[in-house]
Amino acid sequence: MIPQLQITCVPSDWDASTLTAAGITLDDGRTLIPRDIVASDLPPDLLAVWHGAVDAISTLDPGGWAASLIIAIRGATTTYAPPAEEGMAPEQIVTPHLALAIHRRWDDGTTAPPITQTYTDPYMLHFFDVLTSPSFWWPSANTADANPS
Repeated sequence: MIPQLQITCVPSDWDASTLTAAGITLDDGRTLIPRDIVASDLPPDLLAVWHGAVDAISTLDPGGWAASLIIAIRGATTTYAPPAEEGMAPEQIVTPHLALAIHRRWDDGTTAPPITQTYTDPYMLHFFDVLTSPSFWWPSANTADANPS
């Protein structure tokens, strides 16, 4: 499994949403069991990014729906710049992004079609990288003191 954040949303109080980090692998190849944190328990710098992400998600499709589950994974888009000189290979440009699959429900409780969004915001990428890092959950995660499954 690749690292991902699985966010169980509480649209009436976004800070009560639960973020689950899954697919976190140690240097020795062991995979840690998924870990949860409630958004309000995030460190202040990550909580500020969380609030910005909630604002961005809230503007996607105004009115009539609420997010129920968000799956976030890190990805990258590769593009090619024209070659600087004729006969040279084009320059490869890799842009990291965070891909979100936003599962939704309508106000009447029925399921709405999911939305997929990508974000290149460095703060959102940092947020993801920190929360899917073994050291966030276990400061000694890459030592014999770790408690992985």
